Amino acid sequence: VDTVALIATTDRVGITDFFKETGIKHTTYEGIKSEIANNPELANQLQNPDLTPDQKEAMLDQLTHRVMVDLGYSKEGYQNIIVANDKDYVQKEDGIYQRQGFYSEETQNAYINDAFIKDTKGLVTTAGHELSHAMDDRSDNTYSQKDNETYANQFGNNFGGYTNVALGVTGNGSMASSNSHVGNNSQKVYPQ
Repeated sequence: VDTVALIATTDRVGITDFFKETGIKHTTYEGIKSEIANNPELANQLQNPDLTPDQKEAMLDQLTHRVMVDLGYSKEGYQNIIVANDKDYVQKEDGIYQRQGFYSEETQNAYINDAFIKDTKGLVTTAGHELSHAMDDRSDNTYSQKDNETYANQFGNNFGGYTNVALGVTGNGSMASSNSHVGNNSQKVYPQ
């Protein structure tokens, strides 16, 4: 269904890409599930609402690095960096939105704005969204910004959903339903 929506709404995915896109989704889910199944500490972190910025970065790096490698991309130099900026908004066609994340082509890192994210699924979903932009950057993607954003939104939502499902099917429950923002006043949280 997700792939059909991309076919219908973007130039990025065509009818001939159906099986390729389905394969990307399958590889992403299986990589996440394997990473969680083989790493009890990661499973525990995904359930813990009280992680420090360092712990959140490590957790997100484990998930995104695994998927990058599984999908054929280099993870070298790519990091998820936790920031906290409660004044970071972005103007879009249909309104003003809180910026939950940003991928920098300059640094080749994802910046996850913890100030606006209410739970672990939100952290993981945002990391997945920014991961999509990182993979686009590494593949010299030439599609429109709108198509790339539509694709990244879907990839991020799937990334968060797959992580929650994988946590459950591996017998580890579900992701934390809150985020206590521990350490957001520490030196580790970089203002954007």
